[in-house]
Amino acid sequence: MGGAALDAQRRTSFFVDVRVTAGTNSREEKARYIAAVFARMRDLLGIPHEASYVHVHEVPADAWGYGGLTQAQRQGARLAAAA
Repeated sequence: MGGAALDAQRRTSFFVDVRVTAGTNSREEKARYIAAVFARMRDLLGIPHEASYVHVHEVPADAWGYGGLTQAQRQGARLAAAA
């Protein structure tokens, strides 16, 4: 990183890749999540290089499957059951 090996800098690095259903989390919730993951990775790995990443993918509900149903179908079933 920055022209020097991480071990020479006594640093670590990480890349966390997460997927969530689009529209289910606010901007603030995602910011808190990213900060919490970064803090936990610091606890686990020591002081990480700032070039460490938490990437939150927001996937459309009709393109995200769980148990053979899309998240949109699951949400529709929950709403129908609640009515």
